[in-house]
Amino acid sequence: MLSVSGLRGIVGASLTPEVVCRFASAAAWWIAGGSGERAGAGNAAHIATPSVVLAGDGRRGGDALRRVMAGALASCGCH
Repeated sequence: MLSVSGLRGIVGASLTPEVVCRFASAAAWWIAGGSGERAGAGNAAHIATPSVVLAGDGRRGGDALRRVMAGALASCGCH
């Protein structure tokens, strides 16, 4: 489930590493202004490298999914 409160689901069922990776890639696209460019790519004068803060809780699987999301965001040029 995607809402204003974030990405939610049951870890291992509806909330998988693939879902998290796709969500992070879409978020990076949106952060870059939906330009089709990777966040932080292109002319540095036009696109600043964004920093993203990830939050979560201590439930099972949360740390692993946070690492997946951080990796996906980093691969799209986010810090």
